[in-house]
Amino acid sequence: TGSGKVIFSGTGNFSGPTTVQAGGLQLAAGSPLGTSTITPIAGGTLSLSPYAVTTVSGLLPNAGGLTDVGNGFMTVSSGLSAADMVTALVTGRGDGSWSGTSGIVSSAAAANVAASTPRTVGWLDNGDGSVAFAYAAPGDTNLDWQIDVLDASNFLSFGKFDSGLAATWLEGDFNYDGVVDVLDAADFFGTGLYDAGSYNQPAGLTGTVAAVPEPTGLGTIAVAAAAAIALRRRR
Repeated sequence: TGSGKVIFSGTGNFSGPTTVQAGGLQLAAGSPLGTSTITPIAGGTLSLSPYAVTTVSGLLPNAGGLTDVGNGFMTVSSGLSAADMVTALVTGRGDGSWSGTSGIVSSAAAANVAASTPRTVGWLDNGDGSVAFAYAAPGDTNLDWQIDVLDASNFLSFGKFDSGLAATWLEGDFNYDGVVDVLDAADFFGTGLYDAGSYNQPAGLTGTVAAVPEPTGLGTIAVAAAAAIALRRRR
């Protein structure tokens, strides 16, 4: 409580509920709040330290407060359904600026969008009861902070493009309209990040994140195929 900000880092052993109100709670990397379920209510903000990759036991992001992922990555171990997470993301996304007054937002993505750099927040249902959301570039289907052949493969292999079927972020719905279409294809290609390495690392850090070796030719073919599909559907 209160108007200040409390920062937690490392590994905690908290087990009771944590309510954030009239102030801020910032999490660094790791699992700093143990098994506590976090509830930001109106006036309260849960945020992540820059580039933090953190795990929380539970999160209630639709209680009126803000969850600001910044340029980090958060996994929620249990209790948050994919549907409720997406509701919070859509609320925070608003008109695409990611500057909503409640739900899940990203101050980093908001700053990027304001500067005409395409960034957003992506999400995953891990299939084991946990979900995750993170700062992302459109097209980064697996949220590893790079756009490569794995993402091109996901965009193509799930078969959701122009099908009208409900789709997830992993399947290519990057603009939260629930389907995969030419707008998502344009988002994928519009970043200019394909095979360019990590797009999210601290300034001054050289190199890129570790990646599985990829056959460059296959990546080119996959992207070309996706582009051809998009153009054909557009005509």
